[in-house]
Amino acid sequence: MNNYKVQFKCYKFFLKYLWENQKSYFVWQIINFLVSTFGAFINIIGMKYLIDEISTKDKRNLPVVIFWVCFICVGNFLYDNISKISSENMGRINENLIRKLHTKLSLCCLDMKFENTENSEVLDIIKKAEKALNETNGINGIMTNITNIVSCTFIALGVVVIVCTRVPLLLIPVVISFVANTIATDKGNKIKGSKFEKQAEIERGSDYFNTELQDTRYAKDIRLYNTGNIFTDKLQELGEKYYLASKAPDMKMFRMNIVLSFVVRTSNMFMFLLLGFNALNKIITIGELSSLYQATEKFSGSLRGIMGSYGALSYNASKLIYYVEFVESTSGKIEIKKDETVDVQQSGKIKKGNKIKKQQNDDIIMTRRYDISESNKGLEIEFRNVSFKYPNTKKYILKNISTKIKEGEHLSIVGQNGAGKTTFIKLLCRMYNDYEGEILVDGKNIKEYSFKEYMKKLSVVFQDFKLFAFTIRENVTVFEDELSSAGVTGSNENKLITASSNDAKTSDESSIDKKQNKNDKDSEIYKIYETVGLDDWINELPDRDDTYLYKYFVESGVEPSGGQGQKLAIARAVYRNAPIVVLDEPTAALDPISEYEVYNHFDSLVANKTAVYISHRLSSCRFCDRIIVFDDGKIIEEGTHEALLEKENGFYSLMYKTQAKQYNL
Repeated sequence: MNNYKVQFKCYKFFLKYLWENQKSYFVWQIINFLVSTFGAFINIIGMKYLIDEISTKDKRNLPVVIFWVCFICVGNFLYDNISKISSENMGRINENLIRKLHTKLSLCCLDMKFENTENSEVLDIIKKAEKALNETNGINGIMTNITNIVSCTFIALGVVVIVCTRVPLLLIPVVISFVANTIATDKGNKIKGSKFEKQAEIERGSDYFNTELQDTRYAKDIRLYNTGNIFTDKLQELGEKYYLASKAPDMKMFRMNIVLSFVVRTSNMFMFLLLGFNALNKIITIGELSSLYQATEKFSGSLRGIMGSYGALSYNASKLIYYVEFVESTSGKIEIKKDETVDVQQSGKIKKGNKIKKQQNDDIIMTRRYDISESNKGLEIEFRNVSFKYPNTKKYILKNISTKIKEGEHLSIVGQNGAGKTTFIKLLCRMYNDYEGEILVDGKNIKEYSFKEYMKKLSVVFQDFKLFAFTIRENVTVFEDELSSAGVTGSNENKLITASSNDAKTSDESSIDKKQNKNDKDSEIYKIYETVGLDDWINELPDRDDTYLYKYFVESGVEPSGGQGQKLAIARAVYRNAPIVVLDEPTAALDPISEYEVYNHFDSLVANKTAVYISHRLSSCRFCDRIIVFDDGKIIEEGTHEALLEKENGFYSLMYKTQAKQYNL
């Protein structure tokens, strides 16, 4: 993409965003433009007449002198203060908008394909997008430079009229200074661009180390293993790299600025000589000498301002394009011909026949969308000849996997570490789409379902689950009960029906209904706490399930143990009440008694659902209808627990007996 297209794309994106979010910014920019343009001529005009009035003995007139003194003083007072007010307001608005743009960037990171979270090139682009917002001053960096170009153009045109009518030769040294400044600006942008690229890559690494040191979740390991020195050394090493990446470009800029300063000062010297010559020969008055010198300075400054602002615009656009293209590439929807809007998030390859107006990435597009079954009963899952290798790798993690999980069946997946068990789950969850073969749910390819609707059909607990610094209740419901009570869930049709029925009710009836719904919801949640064994712990807390986890927001926050955290993750999966339940090492942090209780209750809760368990504790397989055994990315055995034990030399039988020996010592 050439430079002009990049600039136009950036201007269009940010101007549209500004118009949609903060129209008052344009008003302050117009005020700033008018003040800076007309304010430039206050001293040029006022000083000429004031000096001429004072320097001519037979022409001195006190009221006129007072008038021009007031003109200069009041004009500069208004210029300074209005400029300050407009700048402060634009800065305040820009600060708010930058926060919103950073939030938008974070949300786009959430919307992008999961596989990109492990792609260093994409992570570098995200870092460059973040750095660009901070370094270019965002929208202010664009709008201020655009206004400056227009303002400087008007000032230059006005000054040309003044200078050309008196001493046209003054334009020669100004043009020389302008050419030198233009060349310096162009070279400066290239130097800064190279410096930006190198620094962004280094900053991603230093940000990681700083985050780890500040995150309390890593505090125990850092202290126990005394890794603070390692982190310090790594940060120092990155600091050295950052310094070296800046040193060479900064020295180039320094040398270039010395040459530029010499050219500008030499041009100014010739201007002084030319003005002095004309004043001595009485071609111009003393007042005109002062006025023309200021005018020439303004003209020179305006030309430099035009080129400087254009150079800054060009540079800012070349960096902000990282932000624009990343945000646009992760937009959640695209439009297809016939006014059919479909979800592209996590979608597959481009399918011929559909004309795309906008797409998320080169290989991200959705075919027509199917609605997935609304039933909360189990759904049938089928893998057909599925093979998969992670992006930018050559080794296949899954090799020609074919299996069918019946509706309502409880399946256990076992195998050694690295056998492909978790990868199998990731593909089912549509975290990766570039696999060979097909994955079907309810008889249809999972890529043909709306991604968001498909996600609602999955309750998943990964072995590296995460809890949030919210309340216990919010961690379990993930705000779903709050959204439901606010009336923002469900279809539009249901919302209209609900709204119309609510209008017919009295306020007292609505209050009773809300209270009843809350009581029902509380009863449901506390039943889940009891099921997973959290009720005793939660009831001991002063604020019960309104207690915050961790101390990020409140001092009274609690730190759950490993087992309590795992039970909360399981409670979250139970609460979602999805037809497909996936548990990846769900009881690894639980003691044997707690594990037995969880499985004993949990199995009854998912009785009608399709459930997939991954566990290294083979005793949990007794609860499952069928077991499949993975090894080196392949299914090598499958059957019931009893049937697999009968295979004396079978892989499952060997693993089970090995574990059993540990309990028979």
